[in-house]
Amino acid sequence: MGVTDPGGDLGGHVAGAIRDAAMGVDPFAFIEIQRIFPGATYAAMLAALPDARHYRPLWGRHNENRLPDGRCTRLKFELLGEYVMHLPPAQRAVWAAVGAALRDRRIRDAFVERFAPALQRRFGASFRGVGLMPLPTLIRDFPGYTIPIHPDTPRKVLTVQFYLPADERSAHVGTVFHARKDGGFARARQMRFVPNSGYAFPVMPESFHSVDRLDDSVSERNSLMLTYYLDDGVLDRVRNRIKRVGSSIGYEARRLLRPARLAPQNF
Repeated sequence: MGVTDPGGDLGGHVAGAIRDAAMGVDPFAFIEIQRIFPGATYAAMLAALPDARHYRPLWGRHNENRLPDGRCTRLKFELLGEYVMHLPPAQRAVWAAVGAALRDRRIRDAFVERFAPALQRRFGASFRGVGLMPLPTLIRDFPGYTIPIHPDTPRKVLTVQFYLPADERSAHVGTVFHARKDGGFARARQMRFVPNSGYAFPVMPESFHSVDRLDDSVSERNSLMLTYYLDDGVLDRVRNRIKRVGSSIGYEARRLLRPARLAPQNF
């Protein structure tokens, strides 16, 4: 099964889904994206999800992803060559193609146009030329995972999440958007965690969101984050590339030290 649409232009297909997505403005600017990938591509992606041992733990800033027994409830696998090359050949072919397609400039430009007013507010009239670094990352969450209300670090410019469930039984575990109210926060909207759907928003001071704690009704929550990091000056570019090299070295070290079990998971 291939990972491209009949025309072979996966990047163009995703960019088109972004342009067609419904726009919302409450409690902040966002889009809800449907039919992100061609049907055959989506099926191939689900079939090719890597084993948990290929992922790395993603600890929260305040240890919210750590269970009392030390396990991490969120794992990540960046769709970059230095990680994808370790997958079995069939999986490698799928994720190499998807990772490359998601770095297509047309996808970036489609997001920038959809969120032009917010990005202009943040960066000024030259917002279209701001340097962005896309990082597509597979995410796997397990029961106990939660993330508190937060707006995302300003190192991020665009936050995008594509949901990867097999069916609609876990529709209730989507991301929650919040609005400030009476000195606190009110739940304003919740995304539906359903197949081949997702959302995106520009990172702004008001882009507060969270994920409710997962219970045992969902054994795992698979998604694909496409984060656009600020990559607009020498310091940004150096920091982003040093972080990539450091992460790769750490991954390889874990492979050598614990080749059969890269991530501390027993789910």
